[in-house]
Formats: sequence, C-alpha cells, structure tokens
Amino acid sequence: MLFSVESWGFQFYAASLSSDPQVKADFRKEMQRFLPPRIVVETVSNERFWDYLVSEIPALMRRAKAQLEGNAQAGEAFRM
Repeated sequence: MLFSVESWGFQFYAASLSSDPQVKADFRKEMQRFLPPRIVVETVSNERFWDYLVSEIPALMRRAKAQLEGNAQAGEAFRM
C-alpha cells in the first residue's frame, strides 16, 4: 500500500479540535479572512458552531477513511 490512513494523523487532528484552544483560535482567524463579518458573528464565532464542527469533522474523517480503505457502507455509492 502506498499510503496509510493512520499516517495522516486523523485521530490526532480530531482530538486537537476539542482539546487545543489554539486550533479554534486559528480556525476563527482564518475564516474571518474569507467570510463577511455578519456571517462570522452568526456562525464561526458562535460556540454552538464550534461544537458542531468538533462532532462533524471526526465523523467526516471516519467516512473518508472508510472510503479510502474500501470499507464504505452500502448506500455510499460515490467512489472517487
């Protein structure tokens, strides 16, 4: 195998979302560069939005890992 999904640090990155306050600060700073101020206030700066990201990103990472490893569940028909 040319790559290892584990070598990409999925687990470390997912854990850092909830445990490293600098990750949140850096994310918010970067998003402020691209989004209008009103959207930043309503989403990125909202603590509930961060809670959503902390739960959603690891779930997306698990789905990506399953696809890359060929372990996707039925119904996930799109293969890249």
